[in-house]
Amino acid sequence: MNSTRSEFGGGTQHLRLFLASVIAIYFELLVIRYLSTEIRIFANLKNLPLIASFLGIGLGLLLERPHKRLTQSLSIVAAFLFLPCRFAQELHLSFGDISWEYSLGGPEHSALRMVLVMRFLVVALVYSVFICAFFVVLGSFVGQYLRDLNSLKGYGINLAGSLLGVILFSSLGWFHLSPAAWLFIGIILLVPLLGEYPVVLIVLISIAGFVAIPEPHTTWSPYNRIDLTELARPAGWPKASGYALVANHSWYQWILDLSPAFLQMHQDARPNAIAAPYYDIPYRVVAHPRSVLVLGAGTGNDVASALRHGAEHVDAVEIDPAIVQIGHRYHPEHPYDSPRVTIFVDDARGFVTKCQKKYDLIVFAFLDSTTLLSSFSSLRLDNYVYTVEGLRQAKSLLNDNGALVLSFATGRNFATDRLYATLHQAFGVPPEAYYTEYWVKGVLLVEGRGRSQLLIDLQSARADLLARTAANPLLATDNWPFLYLTDHSIPASIVVTMGLFALGAWVL
Repeated sequence: MNSTRSEFGGGTQHLRLFLASVIAIYFELLVIRYLSTEIRIFANLKNLPLIASFLGIGLGLLLERPHKRLTQSLSIVAAFLFLPCRFAQELHLSFGDISWEYSLGGPEHSALRMVLVMRFLVVALVYSVFICAFFVVLGSFVGQYLRDLNSLKGYGINLAGSLLGVILFSSLGWFHLSPAAWLFIGIILLVPLLGEYPVVLIVLISIAGFVAIPEPHTTWSPYNRIDLTELARPAGWPKASGYALVANHSWYQWILDLSPAFLQMHQDARPNAIAAPYYDIPYRVVAHPRSVLVLGAGTGNDVASALRHGAEHVDAVEIDPAIVQIGHRYHPEHPYDSPRVTIFVDDARGFVTKCQKKYDLIVFAFLDSTTLLSSFSSLRLDNYVYTVEGLRQAKSLLNDNGALVLSFATGRNFATDRLYATLHQAFGVPPEAYYTEYWVKGVLLVEGRGRSQLLIDLQSARADLLARTAANPLLATDNWPFLYLTDHSIPASIVVTMGLFALGAWVL
Protein backbone atom coordinates (compact mmCIF):
# COMPACT_ATOMS: atom_id res chain seq x y z
CA MET A 1 0.00 0.00 0.00
CA ASN A 2 2.72 2.47 0.95
CA SER A 3 4.74 1.54 -2.13
CA THR A 4 1.74 2.03 -4.40
CA ARG A 5 0.85 5.38 -2.84
CA SER A 6 4.48 6.52 -3.15
CA GLU A 7 4.63 5.63 -6.83
CA PHE A 8 1.31 7.35 -7.49
CA GLY A 9 2.40 10.44 -5.55
CA GLY A 10 5.71 10.47 -7.39
CA GLY A 11 3.93 10.37 -10.75
CA THR A 12 1.71 13.27 -9.75
CA GLN A 13 4.74 15.19 -8.54
CA HIS A 14 6.48 14.63 -11.88
CA LEU A 15 3.45 15.85 -13.80
CA ARG A 16 3.01 18.95 -11.64
CA LEU A 17 6.71 19.82 -11.93
CA PHE A 18 6.46 19.43 -15.70
CA LEU A 19 3.39 21.70 -15.81
CA ALA A 20 4.96 24.32 -13.52
CA SER A 21 8.06 24.37 -15.72
CA VAL A 22 5.94 24.86 -18.85
CA ILE A 23 4.11 27.75 -17.16
CA ALA A 24 7.26 29.51 -15.93
CA ILE A 25 8.97 29.66 -19.34
CA TYR A 26 5.67 30.33 -21.16
CA PHE A 27 4.94 33.43 -19.06
CA GLU A 28 8.56 34.51 -19.28
CA LEU A 29 8.34 34.64 -23.09
CA LEU A 30 4.91 36.28 -22.87
CA VAL A 31 6.18 39.07 -20.63
CA ILE A 32 9.26 39.73 -22.79
CA ARG A 33 7.22 39.85 -26.02
CA TYR A 34 4.29 41.87 -24.68
CA LEU A 35 6.32 44.44 -22.75
CA SER A 36 8.87 45.10 -25.49
CA THR A 37 5.99 45.82 -27.89
CA GLU A 38 3.78 48.02 -25.72
CA ILE A 39 6.12 49.61 -23.14
CA ARG A 40 8.65 51.32 -25.36
CA ILE A 41 11.65 51.38 -23.05
CA PHE A 42 11.70 47.59 -23.19
CA ALA A 43 12.30 47.81 -26.93
CA ASN A 44 15.67 49.20 -25.81
CA LEU A 45 16.15 47.05 -22.71
CA LYS A 46 14.79 43.71 -23.87
CA ASN A 47 17.04 41.77 -21.54
CA LEU A 48 15.71 43.51 -18.42
CA PRO A 49 12.38 41.59 -18.34
CA LEU A 50 14.36 38.40 -18.97
CA ILE A 51 16.71 39.02 -16.04
CA ALA A 52 13.84 40.14 -13.78
CA SER A 53 12.02 36.90 -14.64
CA PHE A 54 15.09 34.84 -13.80
CA LEU A 55 15.48 36.66 -10.49
CA GLY A 56 11.84 36.05 -9.57
CA ILE A 57 12.01 32.35 -10.49
CA GLY A 58 15.24 31.99 -8.51
CA LEU A 59 13.71 33.59 -5.43
CA GLY A 60 10.66 31.36 -5.82
CA LEU A 61 12.90 28.28 -5.95
CA LEU A 62 14.52 29.39 -2.70
CA LEU A 63 11.08 29.53 -1.03
CA GLU A 64 10.54 25.87 -2.05
CA ARG A 65 6.78 26.19 -1.64
CA PRO A 66 4.15 28.81 -2.61
CA HIS A 67 3.65 31.40 0.11
CA LYS A 68 -0.09 31.85 0.65
CA ARG A 69 -0.10 35.65 0.75
CA LEU A 70 2.22 35.90 -2.24
CA THR A 71 0.01 33.56 -4.25
CA GLN A 72 -3.11 35.52 -3.28
CA SER A 73 -1.42 38.71 -4.50
CA LEU A 74 -0.65 37.18 -7.91
CA SER A 75 -3.78 38.68 -9.46
CA ILE A 76 -2.89 42.19 -8.22
CA VAL A 77 0.64 41.89 -9.56
CA ALA A 78 -0.71 40.59 -12.88
CA ALA A 79 -3.07 43.58 -13.11
CA PHE A 80 -0.19 46.05 -12.70
CA LEU A 81 1.88 44.04 -15.17
CA PHE A 82 -0.55 43.45 -18.04
CA LEU A 83 -3.29 46.11 -17.92
CA PRO A 84 -0.88 49.02 -18.64
CA CYS A 85 0.22 47.09 -21.73
CA ARG A 86 -3.33 47.03 -23.06
CA PHE A 87 -3.82 50.73 -22.33
CA ALA A 88 -0.26 51.81 -23.09
CA GLN A 89 -1.31 54.48 -25.59
CA GLU A 90 -3.70 56.10 -23.14
CA LEU A 91 -0.98 56.01 -20.46
CA HIS A 92 1.59 57.46 -22.91
CA LEU A 93 3.87 54.45 -22.59
CA SER A 94 3.93 53.61 -26.31
CA PHE A 95 5.09 56.88 -27.83
CA GLY A 96 8.22 58.94 -27.72
CA ASP A 97 11.77 58.14 -26.80
CA ILE A 98 11.93 57.95 -23.03
CA SER A 99 15.37 56.39 -22.89
CA TRP A 100 17.28 59.71 -22.48
CA GLU A 101 20.24 58.87 -24.70
CA TYR A 102 19.08 56.64 -27.51
CA SER A 103 17.61 59.06 -30.03
CA LEU A 104 19.72 60.15 -32.99
CA GLY A 105 18.56 63.68 -32.35
CA GLY A 106 17.64 63.67 -28.67
CA PRO A 107 16.63 66.65 -26.56
CA GLU A 108 19.36 69.16 -25.83
CA HIS A 109 17.68 70.93 -22.92
CA SER A 110 19.24 69.58 -19.72
CA ALA A 111 16.03 69.84 -17.67
CA LEU A 112 14.09 67.86 -20.25
CA ARG A 113 16.85 65.26 -20.41
CA MET A 114 16.69 64.88 -16.63
CA VAL A 115 12.93 64.33 -16.82
CA LEU A 116 13.53 61.63 -19.43
CA VAL A 117 16.19 60.04 -17.26
CA MET A 118 13.89 59.85 -14.24
CA ARG A 119 10.95 58.60 -16.27
CA PHE A 120 13.14 55.95 -17.86
CA LEU A 121 14.47 54.70 -14.54
CA VAL A 122 11.09 54.76 -12.76
CA VAL A 123 9.28 52.81 -15.49
CA ALA A 124 12.13 50.31 -15.92
CA LEU A 125 12.64 49.59 -12.24
CA VAL A 126 8.98 49.61 -11.16
CA TYR A 127 8.14 47.18 -13.94
CA SER A 128 11.11 45.03 -12.92
CA VAL A 129 9.67 44.79 -9.39
CA PHE A 130 6.28 43.60 -10.71
CA ILE A 131 7.93 41.12 -13.07
CA CYS A 132 10.05 39.75 -10.25
CA ALA A 133 7.06 39.46 -7.91
CA PHE A 134 4.99 37.66 -10.56
CA PHE A 135 7.68 35.06 -11.17
CA VAL A 136 8.42 34.52 -7.48
CA VAL A 137 5.02 32.79 -7.30
CA LEU A 138 5.59 30.74 -10.46
CA GLY A 139 9.10 29.83 -9.33
CA SER A 140 7.82 28.70 -5.94
CA PHE A 141 5.55 26.15 -7.64
CA VAL A 142 8.56 24.78 -9.52
CA GLY A 143 10.55 24.68 -6.25
CA GLN A 144 7.75 22.92 -4.39
CA TYR A 145 7.57 20.03 -6.84
CA LEU A 146 11.33 19.91 -7.40
CA ARG A 147 12.17 19.70 -3.69
CA ASP A 148 11.16 16.08 -3.10
CA LEU A 149 12.51 14.60 -6.35
CA ASN A 150 15.87 13.20 -7.28
CA SER A 151 17.93 16.18 -8.46
CA LEU A 152 18.91 14.77 -11.86
CA LYS A 153 15.41 13.47 -12.65
CA GLY A 154 13.81 16.70 -11.46
CA TYR A 155 16.17 18.81 -13.55
CA GLY A 156 15.39 16.68 -16.60
CA ILE A 157 11.66 17.13 -16.11
CA ASN A 158 12.19 20.88 -15.63
CA LEU A 159 14.14 21.12 -18.91
CA ALA A 160 11.52 19.11 -20.80
CA GLY A 161 8.73 21.33 -19.49
CA SER A 162 10.68 24.47 -20.39
CA LEU A 163 11.20 23.19 -23.92
CA LEU A 164 7.48 22.56 -24.33
CA GLY A 165 6.72 26.05 -23.00
CA VAL A 166 8.99 27.58 -25.65
CA ILE A 167 7.35 25.52 -28.39
CA LEU A 168 3.85 26.40 -27.16
CA PHE A 169 4.40 30.16 -27.04
CA SER A 170 6.27 30.18 -30.36
CA SER A 171 3.39 28.35 -32.02
CA LEU A 172 0.94 31.03 -30.86
CA GLY A 173 3.05 33.64 -32.62
CA TRP A 174 3.16 31.49 -35.74
CA PHE A 175 -0.65 31.51 -35.86
CA HIS A 176 -0.74 35.32 -35.33
CA LEU A 177 -2.68 35.04 -32.08
CA SER A 178 -3.02 38.15 -29.90
CA PRO A 179 -1.97 38.81 -26.27
CA ALA A 180 -5.50 38.01 -25.11
CA ALA A 181 -5.09 34.47 -26.45
CA TRP A 182 -1.63 34.24 -24.87
CA LEU A 183 -3.08 35.17 -21.46
CA PHE A 184 -6.16 32.93 -21.68
CA ILE A 185 -4.01 29.92 -22.56
CA GLY A 186 -1.62 30.76 -19.72
CA ILE A 187 -4.50 30.98 -17.26
CA ILE A 188 -5.81 27.58 -18.41
CA LEU A 189 -2.37 26.13 -17.68
CA LEU A 190 -2.46 27.74 -14.22
CA VAL A 191 -5.80 26.21 -13.19
CA PRO A 192 -4.33 22.96 -11.74
CA LEU A 193 -1.83 24.96 -9.67
CA LEU A 194 -4.27 27.63 -8.47
CA GLY A 195 -7.24 25.38 -7.72
CA GLU A 196 -7.18 26.50 -4.10
CA TYR A 197 -7.33 30.17 -5.13
CA PRO A 198 -10.54 30.62 -7.21
CA VAL A 199 -10.59 34.38 -6.60
CA VAL A 200 -7.11 34.69 -8.10
CA LEU A 201 -8.22 32.75 -11.18
CA ILE A 202 -11.35 34.91 -11.60
CA VAL A 203 -9.32 38.11 -11.42
CA LEU A 204 -6.77 36.74 -13.90
CA ILE A 205 -9.58 35.86 -16.31
CA SER A 206 -10.96 39.39 -15.91
CA ILE A 207 -7.54 40.85 -16.75
CA ALA A 208 -7.37 38.72 -19.88
CA GLY A 209 -10.87 39.94 -20.73
CA PHE A 210 -9.72 43.57 -20.58
CA VAL A 211 -6.73 42.72 -22.77
CA ALA A 212 -9.16 41.10 -25.22
CA ILE A 213 -11.05 44.37 -25.83
CA PRO A 214 -10.99 44.59 -29.65
CA GLU A 215 -8.45 46.86 -31.32
CA PRO A 216 -9.66 47.42 -34.89
CA HIS A 217 -7.14 46.98 -37.70
CA THR A 218 -4.51 45.45 -35.37
CA THR A 219 -2.61 42.28 -36.31
CA TRP A 220 -0.06 40.39 -34.23
CA SER A 221 2.62 38.70 -36.29
CA PRO A 222 5.50 36.52 -35.02
CA TYR A 223 7.58 39.71 -34.86
CA ASN A 224 5.38 42.79 -34.60
CA ARG A 225 2.17 44.38 -33.50
CA ILE A 226 0.87 45.87 -36.75
CA ASP A 227 -1.76 48.64 -37.02
CA LEU A 228 -3.16 49.61 -40.40
CA THR A 229 -5.01 52.84 -41.23
CA GLU A 230 -6.45 53.79 -44.62
CA LEU A 231 -5.42 57.19 -45.98
CA ALA A 232 -8.06 59.68 -47.08
CA ARG A 233 -9.31 58.84 -50.58
CA PRO A 234 -8.87 61.57 -53.20
CA ALA A 235 -12.05 62.80 -54.83
CA GLY A 236 -12.93 60.77 -57.88
CA TRP A 237 -10.68 57.82 -57.09
CA PRO A 238 -12.76 54.66 -56.51
CA LYS A 239 -10.41 52.75 -54.22
CA ALA A 240 -7.87 53.33 -51.48
CA SER A 241 -4.85 55.38 -52.52
CA GLY A 242 -2.79 54.05 -49.66
CA TYR A 243 -2.47 53.01 -46.03
CA ALA A 244 -0.26 53.86 -43.08
CA LEU A 245 1.32 50.83 -41.47
CA VAL A 246 2.60 51.15 -37.90
CA ALA A 247 4.72 48.40 -36.32
CA ASN A 248 5.05 48.27 -32.52
CA HIS A 249 3.68 51.82 -32.25
CA SER A 250 6.42 53.17 -34.56
CA TRP A 251 5.67 54.30 -38.09
CA TYR A 252 6.86 51.57 -40.45
CA GLN A 253 5.83 52.40 -44.01
CA TRP A 254 3.19 53.73 -46.34
CA ILE A 255 1.35 51.34 -48.66
CA LEU A 256 0.90 53.59 -51.69
CA ASP A 257 -0.67 53.65 -55.11
CA LEU A 258 2.14 55.04 -57.27
CA SER A 259 0.73 53.88 -60.59
CA PRO A 260 0.89 56.34 -63.53
CA ALA A 261 -2.93 56.36 -63.72
CA PHE A 262 -3.26 57.53 -60.11
CA LEU A 263 -0.42 60.09 -60.21
CA GLN A 264 -1.68 61.63 -63.47
CA MET A 265 -5.12 62.16 -61.98
CA HIS A 266 -3.89 63.23 -58.52
CA GLN A 267 -0.55 64.97 -59.00
CA ASP A 268 -0.66 66.63 -55.59
CA ALA A 269 -1.78 63.63 -53.55
CA ARG A 270 0.17 63.22 -50.33
CA PRO A 271 2.21 61.24 -49.51
CA ASN A 272 2.01 59.50 -52.89
CA ALA A 273 3.47 62.31 -55.00
CA ILE A 274 6.28 62.92 -52.51
CA ALA A 275 7.26 59.25 -52.29
CA ALA A 276 7.08 58.45 -56.01
CA PRO A 277 10.51 59.89 -56.98
CA TYR A 278 12.25 57.83 -54.30
CA TYR A 279 10.97 54.53 -55.69
CA ASP A 280 12.09 55.51 -59.21
CA ILE A 281 15.72 56.15 -58.20
CA PRO A 282 17.07 52.56 -58.51
CA TYR A 283 15.84 52.41 -62.12
CA ARG A 284 17.67 55.58 -63.02
CA VAL A 285 20.82 53.97 -61.66
CA VAL A 286 20.28 50.69 -63.53
CA ALA A 287 18.11 51.16 -66.59
CA HIS A 288 15.80 48.27 -67.51
CA PRO A 289 17.12 45.56 -65.17
CA ARG A 290 15.90 42.10 -66.09
CA SER A 291 16.28 40.52 -62.64
CA VAL A 292 15.77 42.41 -59.38
CA LEU A 293 16.22 41.38 -55.75
CA VAL A 294 14.38 43.46 -53.13
CA LEU A 295 15.56 42.93 -49.55
CA GLY A 296 13.06 44.18 -46.99
CA ALA A 297 10.17 44.14 -49.47
CA GLY A 298 7.56 45.05 -46.85
CA THR A 299 4.09 45.39 -48.33
CA GLY A 300 5.37 45.77 -51.89
CA ASN A 301 6.12 49.40 -52.82
CA ASP A 302 9.63 48.57 -54.08
CA VAL A 303 8.35 45.48 -55.87
CA ALA A 304 5.60 47.49 -57.60
CA SER A 305 8.23 49.98 -58.78
CA ALA A 306 10.37 47.18 -60.24
CA LEU A 307 7.37 45.87 -62.17
CA ARG A 308 6.50 49.34 -63.46
CA HIS A 309 10.05 49.67 -64.79
CA GLY A 310 9.88 46.44 -66.76
CA ALA A 311 11.71 43.93 -64.58
CA GLU A 312 11.22 40.46 -65.99
CA HIS A 313 11.44 38.86 -62.56
CA VAL A 314 11.54 40.14 -59.00
CA ASP A 315 12.54 38.18 -55.91
CA ALA A 316 10.99 39.86 -52.86
CA VAL A 317 12.40 39.00 -49.41
CA GLU A 318 10.45 39.95 -46.29
CA ILE A 319 10.85 38.39 -42.86
CA ASP A 320 7.36 39.09 -41.48
CA PRO A 321 4.63 36.87 -42.99
CA ALA A 322 1.85 39.14 -41.70
CA ILE A 323 3.30 42.12 -43.57
CA VAL A 324 3.41 40.04 -46.75
CA GLN A 325 -0.24 39.08 -46.23
CA ILE A 326 -1.18 42.73 -45.76
CA GLY A 327 0.65 43.57 -48.99
CA HIS A 328 -1.26 40.82 -50.80
CA ARG A 329 -4.58 42.09 -49.52
CA TYR A 330 -4.26 45.85 -49.37
CA HIS A 331 -1.60 47.16 -51.76
CA PRO A 332 -3.48 49.19 -54.41
CA GLU A 333 -1.22 47.94 -57.24
CA HIS A 334 -1.24 44.29 -56.06
CA PRO A 335 2.43 43.64 -56.90
CA TYR A 336 2.52 40.35 -54.99
CA ASP A 337 -0.14 38.92 -57.30
CA SER A 338 2.11 39.29 -60.36
CA PRO A 339 3.46 36.05 -61.91
CA ARG A 340 6.78 37.89 -62.30
CA VAL A 341 7.23 38.05 -58.52
CA THR A 342 8.49 35.34 -56.17
CA ILE A 343 8.07 36.00 -52.45
CA PHE A 344 10.49 34.63 -49.88
CA VAL A 345 9.47 34.89 -46.22
CA ASP A 346 12.97 34.91 -44.82
CA ASP A 347 15.59 37.00 -43.08
CA ALA A 348 17.49 39.10 -45.63
CA ARG A 349 20.93 37.91 -44.50
CA GLY A 350 19.75 34.32 -44.42
CA PHE A 351 18.40 34.59 -47.97
CA VAL A 352 21.57 36.22 -49.29
CA THR A 353 23.69 33.50 -47.67
CA LYS A 354 21.69 30.70 -49.32
CA CYS A 355 20.92 32.31 -52.69
CA GLN A 356 22.58 30.92 -55.82
CA LYS A 357 21.09 33.35 -58.36
CA LYS A 358 22.54 36.49 -59.93
CA TYR A 359 20.75 39.84 -60.27
CA ASP A 360 21.06 42.97 -62.36
CA LEU A 361 19.86 45.09 -59.43
CA ILE A 362 19.74 44.51 -55.70
CA VAL A 363 17.60 46.99 -53.75
CA PHE A 364 18.14 47.30 -50.02
CA ALA A 365 14.82 48.93 -49.14
CA PHE A 366 14.43 50.77 -45.83
CA LEU A 367 15.34 47.48 -44.21
CA ASP A 368 15.11 48.14 -40.50
CA SER A 369 13.08 46.32 -37.89
CA THR A 370 11.86 49.67 -36.53
CA THR A 371 12.30 48.61 -32.97
CA LEU A 372 13.25 52.32 -33.19
CA LEU A 373 16.31 53.92 -34.73
CA SER A 374 16.90 54.95 -31.16
CA SER A 375 17.50 51.46 -29.77
CA PHE A 376 21.27 51.75 -30.00
CA SER A 377 21.88 48.81 -27.71
CA SER A 378 19.48 46.32 -29.28
CA LEU A 379 20.99 43.57 -31.38
CA ARG A 380 18.51 42.69 -34.10
CA LEU A 381 18.47 40.43 -37.14
CA ASP A 382 18.84 43.38 -39.51
CA ASN A 383 22.10 44.38 -37.82
CA TYR A 384 23.71 41.45 -39.61
CA VAL A 385 22.47 42.66 -43.00
CA TYR A 386 24.65 45.78 -42.83
CA THR A 387 27.98 44.21 -41.89
CA VAL A 388 31.03 43.98 -44.14
CA GLU A 389 30.44 40.25 -44.52
CA GLY A 390 26.73 40.67 -45.27
CA LEU A 391 27.34 43.30 -47.94
CA ARG A 392 30.08 41.19 -49.53
CA GLN A 393 27.64 38.31 -49.79
CA ALA A 394 25.14 40.64 -51.47
CA LYS A 395 27.89 41.81 -53.86
CA SER A 396 28.53 38.18 -54.87
CA LEU A 397 24.92 37.97 -56.16
CA LEU A 398 25.39 40.78 -58.71
CA ASN A 399 25.82 40.11 -62.39
CA ASP A 400 28.96 41.57 -63.98
CA ASN A 401 27.02 44.70 -64.92
CA GLY A 402 24.81 44.75 -61.85
CA ALA A 403 24.47 47.37 -59.13
CA LEU A 404 23.37 47.61 -55.52
CA VAL A 405 21.24 50.47 -54.21
CA LEU A 406 20.99 50.91 -50.44
CA SER A 407 18.68 53.44 -48.78
CA PHE A 408 18.61 54.38 -45.13
CA ALA A 409 16.80 57.05 -43.13
CA THR A 410 19.69 58.03 -40.87
CA GLY A 411 20.27 61.53 -42.23
CA ARG A 412 23.73 62.91 -41.43
CA ASN A 413 25.18 61.21 -38.39
CA PHE A 414 27.56 58.49 -37.31
CA ALA A 415 25.21 55.69 -38.46
CA THR A 416 25.35 57.05 -42.01
CA ASP A 417 29.15 57.29 -41.78
CA ARG A 418 29.31 53.68 -40.62
CA LEU A 419 27.10 52.46 -43.46
CA TYR A 420 29.24 54.30 -46.00
CA ALA A 421 32.54 53.04 -44.59
CA THR A 422 31.20 49.48 -44.33
CA LEU A 423 30.02 49.48 -47.95
CA HIS A 424 33.36 50.99 -48.99
CA GLN A 425 35.18 48.14 -47.23
CA ALA A 426 32.88 45.48 -48.71
CA PHE A 427 33.25 46.65 -52.32
CA GLY A 428 36.84 47.89 -52.13
CA VAL A 429 35.93 51.24 -53.69
CA PRO A 430 33.98 54.20 -52.27
CA PRO A 431 30.32 54.06 -53.33
CA GLU A 432 28.40 56.89 -54.88
CA ALA A 433 26.32 58.58 -52.20
CA TYR A 434 23.46 61.06 -52.20
CA TYR A 435 21.42 62.82 -49.56
CA THR A 436 17.69 62.44 -50.19
CA GLU A 437 15.03 64.92 -49.15
CA TYR A 438 11.85 63.34 -50.48
CA TRP A 439 9.69 61.98 -47.69
CA VAL A 440 12.49 61.14 -45.27
CA LYS A 441 15.88 62.69 -44.74
CA GLY A 442 18.20 59.85 -45.58
CA VAL A 443 21.17 58.64 -47.54
CA LEU A 444 21.32 56.66 -50.78
CA LEU A 445 24.42 54.55 -51.42
CA VAL A 446 25.08 53.07 -54.87
CA GLU A 447 27.78 50.60 -55.86
CA GLY A 448 28.50 48.12 -58.65
CA ARG A 449 29.68 48.23 -62.23
CA GLY A 450 26.20 48.51 -63.66
CA ARG A 451 25.32 52.01 -62.48
CA SER A 452 24.43 53.77 -65.71
CA GLN A 453 24.33 57.42 -64.72
CA LEU A 454 24.96 59.80 -61.86
CA LEU A 455 21.94 61.24 -60.11
CA ILE A 456 22.94 64.84 -60.74
CA ASP A 457 19.65 66.22 -59.39
CA LEU A 458 20.42 64.87 -55.91
CA GLN A 459 22.91 66.36 -53.50
CA SER A 460 26.10 64.33 -53.73
CA ALA A 461 27.33 63.10 -50.35
CA ARG A 462 30.41 61.22 -51.53
CA ALA A 463 33.03 63.87 -50.78
CA ASP A 464 31.42 64.69 -47.45
CA LEU A 465 31.29 61.05 -46.36
CA LEU A 466 34.79 60.29 -47.63
CA ALA A 467 36.14 63.15 -45.54
CA ARG A 468 34.21 62.09 -42.45
CA THR A 469 35.25 58.45 -42.70
CA ALA A 470 38.90 59.15 -43.55
CA ALA A 471 39.83 58.67 -39.89
CA ASN A 472 38.89 54.97 -40.27
CA PRO A 473 35.72 54.87 -38.15
CA LEU A 474 34.34 51.68 -36.68
CA LEU A 475 32.95 49.27 -39.24
CA ALA A 476 29.97 47.02 -38.73
CA THR A 477 31.15 43.40 -38.84
CA ASP A 478 29.69 40.05 -37.88
CA ASN A 479 31.80 40.22 -34.72
CA TRP A 480 30.50 43.70 -33.88
CA PRO A 481 27.25 44.37 -35.79
CA PHE A 482 26.00 47.31 -33.72
CA LEU A 483 24.95 49.81 -36.37
CA TYR A 484 23.58 52.26 -33.80
CA LEU A 485 26.22 52.03 -31.08
CA THR A 486 28.61 54.96 -31.29
CA ASP A 487 31.67 53.05 -30.05
CA HIS A 488 32.81 49.96 -28.15
CA SER A 489 31.00 50.86 -24.96
CA ILE A 490 27.85 50.10 -23.03
CA PRO A 491 25.33 53.00 -23.00
CA ALA A 492 25.06 54.74 -19.64
CA SER A 493 21.35 53.96 -19.34
CA ILE A 494 22.14 50.25 -19.48
CA VAL A 495 24.88 50.55 -16.85
CA VAL A 496 22.76 52.66 -14.47
CA THR A 497 19.62 50.54 -14.83
CA MET A 498 21.45 47.26 -14.36
CA GLY A 499 23.43 48.68 -11.43
CA LEU A 500 20.24 49.62 -9.63
CA PHE A 501 18.69 46.29 -10.55
CA ALA A 502 21.72 44.40 -9.22
CA LEU A 503 21.54 46.39 -5.98
CA GLY A 504 17.89 45.45 -5.55
CA ALA A 505 18.70 41.79 -6.27
CA TRP A 506 21.46 41.84 -3.66
CA VAL A 507 19.07 43.30 -1.07
CA LEU A 508 16.51 40.58 -1.83
